[in-house]
Amino acid sequence: MAESDATVDQTNEADDPNLKMLNAKRMLELRRRISLSQAKKAREEGSANKRKEPTDREVLLKVLVDRGNEVLEAAEASYPSQMPSLISQLARLILERKI
Repeated sequence: MAESDATVDQTNEADDPNLKMLNAKRMLELRRRISLSQAKKAREEGSANKRKEPTDREVLLKVLVDRGNEVLEAAEASYPSQMPSLISQLARLILERKI
């Protein structure tokens, strides 16, 4: 008789509309979480694949030799307002392969 009571309880739980609604909500929440985690993972992979453009200063530093970086730093210290425009102009010319 105890077995038949357990079977009846299981049948009632399976047919209960409230229980079905809760299960459906749980499934929707799980799907939403999976979707969000996949989207986040795809975004992270996409941003890792993008190449960062070097700054004008980095472009200039790549071509300077010997004490060139020290001279650049000294010029930046002596002429702080003029050097950013000079660095950008030099970097542009380097990228255009004119110097």
